Amino acid sequence: MKILLELLHDHYQFVKLIKQQLYLNENNGFFASSIDRNVIVENRNNDYRTILTGYTEGISTMTLSNDITVLASAQCSTVSH
Repeated sequence: MKILLELLHDHYQFVKLIKQQLYLNENNGFFASSIDRNVIVENRNNDYRTILTGYTEGISTMTLSNDITVLASAQCSTVSH
Protein backbone atom coordinates (compact mmCIF):
# COMPACT_ATOMS: atom_id res chain seq x y z
CA MET A 1 0.00 0.00 0.00
CA LYS A 2 2.79 2.44 0.89
CA ILE A 3 4.53 1.85 -2.45
CA LEU A 4 1.27 2.47 -4.31
CA LEU A 5 0.69 5.71 -2.41
CA GLU A 6 4.22 6.86 -3.20
CA LEU A 7 3.64 6.05 -6.86
CA LEU A 8 0.45 8.10 -6.83
CA HIS A 9 2.25 11.00 -5.17
CA ASP A 10 5.13 10.95 -7.62
CA HIS A 11 2.96 10.67 -10.70
CA TYR A 12 -0.32 12.29 -9.66
CA GLN A 13 -0.64 14.33 -12.86
CA PHE A 14 -0.49 11.18 -15.00
CA VAL A 15 -2.74 9.19 -12.68
CA LYS A 16 -5.24 12.05 -12.65
CA LEU A 17 -5.72 11.54 -16.38
CA ILE A 18 -6.23 7.77 -16.31
CA LYS A 19 -8.14 7.08 -13.07
CA GLN A 20 -11.68 8.39 -12.69
CA GLN A 21 -11.85 7.90 -8.95
CA LEU A 22 -9.04 10.24 -8.07
CA TYR A 23 -9.48 13.83 -6.94
CA LEU A 24 -6.69 16.33 -6.59
CA ASN A 25 -7.04 20.01 -5.82
CA GLU A 26 -3.63 21.56 -6.41
CA ASN A 27 -4.67 24.86 -4.79
CA ASN A 28 -5.26 23.42 -1.33
CA GLY A 29 -3.43 20.08 -1.51
CA PHE A 30 -6.52 17.89 -1.13
CA PHE A 31 -6.08 14.38 -2.55
CA ALA A 32 -8.54 11.47 -2.51
CA SER A 33 -8.49 8.17 -4.34
CA SER A 34 -10.24 4.83 -4.17
CA ILE A 35 -8.05 1.75 -4.11
CA ASP A 36 -9.92 -1.55 -4.03
CA ARG A 37 -12.24 -1.31 -0.99
CA ASN A 38 -10.60 1.72 0.60
CA VAL A 39 -10.65 5.49 0.16
CA ILE A 40 -7.38 7.31 0.75
CA VAL A 41 -7.76 10.95 1.79
CA GLU A 42 -4.73 13.17 2.13
CA ASN A 43 -3.74 16.76 2.72
CA ARG A 44 -0.56 17.11 0.69
CA ASN A 45 0.36 20.36 2.44
CA ASN A 46 0.85 18.80 5.88
CA ASP A 47 1.22 15.10 4.93
CA TYR A 48 -1.94 14.14 6.87
CA ARG A 49 -3.29 10.87 5.47
CA THR A 50 -6.15 8.61 6.47
CA ILE A 51 -7.57 5.44 4.96
CA LEU A 52 -11.34 5.00 5.11
CA THR A 53 -12.40 1.34 5.22
CA GLY A 54 -15.63 -0.60 5.57
CA TYR A 55 -16.65 -1.46 2.04
CA THR A 56 -17.36 -5.11 1.25
CA GLU A 57 -16.81 -4.67 -2.50
CA GLY A 58 -14.75 -2.38 -4.69
CA ILE A 59 -15.76 1.28 -4.77
CA SER A 60 -17.62 2.03 -7.97
CA THR A 61 -17.96 5.81 -7.76
CA MET A 62 -16.82 8.86 -5.81
CA THR A 63 -17.82 12.51 -5.96
CA LEU A 64 -16.59 15.64 -4.24
CA SER A 65 -18.56 18.77 -3.36
CA ASN A 66 -17.50 22.02 -5.01
CA ASP A 67 -16.31 23.50 -1.71
CA ILE A 68 -14.32 20.31 -0.92
CA THR A 69 -16.14 19.68 2.37
CA VAL A 70 -18.02 16.49 1.43
CA LEU A 71 -16.65 13.38 -0.25
CA ALA A 72 -19.23 10.70 -1.10
CA SER A 73 -18.43 7.20 -2.31
CA ALA A 74 -20.45 4.10 -3.13
CA GLN A 75 -20.03 0.46 -3.98
CA CYS A 76 -22.04 -1.66 -6.37
CA SER A 77 -22.78 -5.13 -5.05
CA THR A 78 -23.37 -8.06 -7.35
CA VAL A 79 -26.76 -9.69 -6.93
CA SER A 80 -27.04 -13.34 -7.91
CA HIS A 81 -30.22 -15.39 -8.13
